[in-house]
Amino acid sequence: MLGTVTACQGYGRYRPTRVLCDARYWPSAFCATECAVLSACVLLPGRLTELLEACTKLETIDLSWNCIDSEGVRRFAPGLQQTSALHTLALTDNNIGTAGARYLAELLPSLKSLRFLRLSLTDIRSEGLAEIGEA
Repeated sequence: MLGTVTACQGYGRYRPTRVLCDARYWPSAFCATECAVLSACVLLPGRLTELLEACTKLETIDLSWNCIDSEGVRRFAPGLQQTSALHTLALTDNNIGTAGARYLAELLPSLKSLRFLRLSLTDIRSEGLAEIGEA
């Protein structure tokens, strides 16, 4: 699935973005945009890491509804470290849990531009949120 959407918002501006679930278009379709909406694509962590490592200028990444668990966070975290311009990361409705929150907490100090982290419905308990908050 590949389409153009104009509802990706960052810093109060709406931008054209790509909705991409079909791996045939990776990563070239995203590298030309600042905002990647990958919600409900059921992504493999290895493919996601490949995308993130190739498209380092992404400012907004929406990975909501992708069945990402703690192991998935661990596997794509190195790719996120490459996205130097990332200011919004949405992980809504994934099974990240407290173990995944620890991986996020380790990752956050390297994401210097990150301003918005969406973690609703991620099964992260208070101890995981505390670790993220301390990062």
